[in-house]
Amino acid sequence: MFVKGISYSYIVIIISVIVGFISIPLLLDMLGAELFGVWILAQSVSGYINQFSFGVPSATGSQAECGESENILNEKTECNPISAFGLAKYSSMNACEQRCKALGLRFVWLRVLSVYGGYDRTSTMLYSLVNDLLKGNEFSLSSGNQYWDFLHSDDIANALFLLSKNKQSEGLYVIGEGSCKKLKSYIAIVANVFNIDSNDILGGDNSVVTYNLRCQTTRLNNDVGWIPEISFKDGISKFIEYVKYNECK
Repeated sequence: MFVKGISYSYIVIIISVIVGFISIPLLLDMLGAELFGVWILAQSVSGYINQFSFGVPSATGSQAECGESENILNEKTECNPISAFGLAKYSSMNACEQRCKALGLRFVWLRVLSVYGGYDRTSTMLYSLVNDLLKGNEFSLSSGNQYWDFLHSDDIANALFLLSKNKQSEGLYVIGEGSCKKLKSYIAIVANVFNIDSNDILGGDNSVVTYNLRCQTTRLNNDVGWIPEISFKDGISKFIEYVKYNECK
């Protein structure tokens, strides 16, 4: 097994060298000397960052691992993923956990509910809403009566940092704002920034609620003292500026 592992490592190195010989001239021609230099710098920085992981593999999962649940999510919530994405995340968590145990490594998995912030996907509800409001486009929303949980990406990064520092933290952690607010409460905050009445943009109360998103972050708070530092009111102001910048590029 040891010899097999060494052989595999050498094969990976040889393939990487071959790929490098082929790809580097192509990238240099495509990006130009200046942008290629920036790309090399980014690769170097990411390499150094990996050296400081201190043997603590950590990854982020998703509430999709749990499937549809009316309960408040925590680390003991039974997982019944109903989407390919949720199943892939859940399978990845179990596979990574077993691999870390085999290698004697501490394993941390952060199950995220709903994140927003810089570099968010343009297809998310929050990005689309802000973008439509900025451009004066027409749009439609549900009643917003379902419970939701938005957490800024900076708070998630902080949680990962704290978990990596604490040698006692291990296993699954659920993360979210934890305030158990309805989606229409978040939309009202967004609408207020644009000086409009949220009732004018929300759907009727007869809209069917099919999904709720709530969580407890007790374990994360107890183990590393984590609490969300960026309120949605402050976070959405930063997010609106990001959407403005991203749409003007």
